[in-house]
Formats: sequence, C-alpha cells, structure tokens
Amino acid sequence: MEACAVRPYTYAHAAPAQSWTHNRQPLAHPAGSNFIEGRAHVRWERGAWSAHAGIVLRQQGADEAVELDKEPTFSIGSNPLLSYVTRPADYGVELGYTGDGIAGDTDLITQRLSWIDVGHDFPRLDGQQVFVRAMQNHRAGDLGTENWWRVECGIRLNRVLEERNW
Repeated sequence: MEACAVRPYTYAHAAPAQSWTHNRQPLAHPAGSNFIEGRAHVRWERGAWSAHAGIVLRQQGADEAVELDKEPTFSIGSNPLLSYVTRPADYGVELGYTGDGIAGDTDLITQRLSWIDVGHDFPRLDGQQVFVRAMQNHRAGDLGTENWWRVECGIRLNRVLEERNW
C-alpha cells in the first residue's frame, strides 16, 4: 500500500525555462500536482504461474482544458507546464483546489485505475513469460466522464520493467 499527495503549484514556475518538465512531460509524478492518491498491490506466485493485481484511487483538481498552443486564463496548480503567475489566489489553496469558481472551467476529478496481470514462466527460457493483462480506468468530474477497458497479451522477454505501474 502506498499513499501520495502533492500540493498545488509544487512543480509550477514563473518562466518556461524553469519548468519541472522534459519534452513537455513532468519530471516528478506523472499526474503533476494538486492531487491525493492511494495505491494497493497484491502479488501471488505458485510454480511457473504468477498474478499481480492493483488499484489506484486519485482525486485531483484539474486545470482548465484549452486548445493546444493556448494558455488558460488561470492556473490552479495541477499542470507543471503552466506558470504560477496566473494563480487565482495566494492563500487558502488546499489539495484538490479548483479555483473557487473564478478560474474558468476547472474540475475536481476522481479517478480509479485497476488492473490484473496473469503470467506463466517458460522454465527453459530464463526470464521469459507469457502474460495477459486487463486494465480498467474510470475518470469522472463535473465536466465529463471517461471510462475505458484495455486487454494486453504478449511475451515478456525480460522482467526488468515488471514494476512499471505508472
């Protein structure tokens, strides 16, 4: 089990050169900031068989969605690509902050991501494994809902990246 919380504007900046990003991707948590999340993982192994299940629950105040190459009017601190100069308030900014109605079409998003992964090792081929993984993501807020399922199957050639759950 694990819990994580990142306050609004933690990775914000005044000028783009100071941004905590590389190639427009956060250098810190993939969700950016202004969120609280909890994770739980369960792992089982018996002989050549293994299973791994997990769930992530997250609540996040999300910045206003705008077209590419346009800046929103305000930043509520969740997107590390946006400057903190346009924040709507200096004080009273808590986790899950949404701008108190003055920051445009911001939203408080609740997300649930769950998955199960079942694998079978090939004893004669060291480190190779056949796997099937099912994932489900549900993300909901006042401005919309997103729900998707994904099923993956394949052969793991090397189990080095087995813990990549981001």
